[in-house]
Amino acid sequence: MPENTERPLSVSIKSHPPGRAFEGAKPVIAALKEKGVSSVGAAGYCWVAKVVVELAKAREIQAAVLLHPTFVTVDDIKCQASLL
Repeated sequence: MPENTERPLSVSIKSHPPGRAFEGAKPVIAALKEKGVSSVGAAGYCWVAKVVVELAKAREIQAAVLLHPTFVTVDDIKCQASLL
């Protein structure tokens, strides 16, 4: 998808809600675990950091990297995390 610099962030987030990204990540994580991967980590930039912490809360991932996190609170962080 081409970047539209005229589009406000709030509109972009409504078009690509974190819940959709969360649900989209789950089958990928499941496929990794089916292949024998025992621990999974994820990285998220900006609002995708919220998706990463939600995956951690659901125990889908075991480590998180949050880059310029948006919409994330201290209470959201439920696994090993690096905030950049």
